[in-house]
Amino acid sequence: MFGRRKHHEPAAAPQWEHVTGNILDLQLLPKLTGPGMDHWPSPKRYTVLLHPEGREPYQATIDVHPIDHPDDFYFSQPGAVTGFLVDPASGQVQFDMGDRRNSTKAHQTDLSLLEDQVLSGVAAPRGEAVTGPPWVVPAECPSCGAPVDQASAAMEVAPVCSFCERPLPVEPRARF
Repeated sequence: MFGRRKHHEPAAAPQWEHVTGNILDLQLLPKLTGPGMDHWPSPKRYTVLLHPEGREPYQATIDVHPIDHPDDFYFSQPGAVTGFLVDPASGQVQFDMGDRRNSTKAHQTDLSLLEDQVLSGVAAPRGEAVTGPPWVVPAECPSCGAPVDQASAAMEVAPVCSFCERPLPVEPRARF
């Protein structure tokens, strides 16, 4: 009564919608502290612009703790387009881990295939941009915040952070 749920009524389960969005900003949050926490990268706060079908785009904030996705979260950089899950009833937003763009394993598989092609001399398909070293890599690792040796990382086939050993996001360097 008076609009309250009765004790035997379960809370409504989230009704997730798949939405595409852009990452606008990425901030490092204070490192987690406590026993066993020193090896985890810093949590991140993403500001994203969501583009729900049939509705106006809107901004949301998502906090990502590496401990929640220990092996398979790809830390995208601002400007990236990726998939999200949104519960319109609660407003809750999270990265869509079923989207390959959010998966470190998918990126590593793609890089392994690329590496195999580059090393075997297979040409890029006609009309597609050639990709691979040299890369444009970030100055800081998005996973742990450590400085990146951009000169050497840009020339690696699959650049990784020398501190936390997670893959670095890469963009192909323009070639003319």
